Amino acid sequence: MTHRGVEFSLLKIRRDAWHWEFKIGRATRSGVTQTTIEQLAIRRVQQQIDRSLREMVRAAAEPHHDSLEAQALR
Repeated sequence: MTHRGVEFSLLKIRRDAWHWEFKIGRATRSGVTQTTIEQLAIRRVQQQIDRSLREMVRAAAEPHHDSLEAQALR
């Protein structure tokens, strides 16, 4: 499956649990979500992907922001 250009996998491991995994760049994230409803498990993985993408954007913006702030103080 794909969400925001990120491929992810979802595997039912028990009646009430799903194992998920996705990769962004070189970083692989995985986990288990507890639910019997497949659509809810999919939504939870999508939320994890959204969080990871937001973290990447923030991390990429921080050094640039710091350098601009340092320039403003000169």
